[in-house]
Amino acid sequence: MLNAPFKPSRTGGCSSDRAIALAEAALASGSVMDPAERVGVLLSLSFLLGEAGRRRDEMRCAAEALDLANASGDPGLRARALDAYAASLPQADDTGA
Repeated sequence: MLNAPFKPSRTGGCSSDRAIALAEAALASGSVMDPAERVGVLLSLSFLLGEAGRRRDEMRCAAEALDLANASGDPGLRARALDAYAASLPQADDTGA
């Protein structure tokens, strides 16, 4: 299980585009992941999408993670997902207000 969102290295490692593709493939593969693992992947993907400027996709992943975390009943998992969801919401400066 991932304990924190993946944060791509600015000095090397895999590119954000590659990490996004890998996370999306893992989620779409149909492989058996327990809810906490799926939430971890979704949170990492949400972070990466936000860094890439794909705000709607970021919010969609964070919302899915929050739904799964709520259903799990795990308060720590719920807190992490809620934090990511709140961070994905548009800010006043994002909406042109």
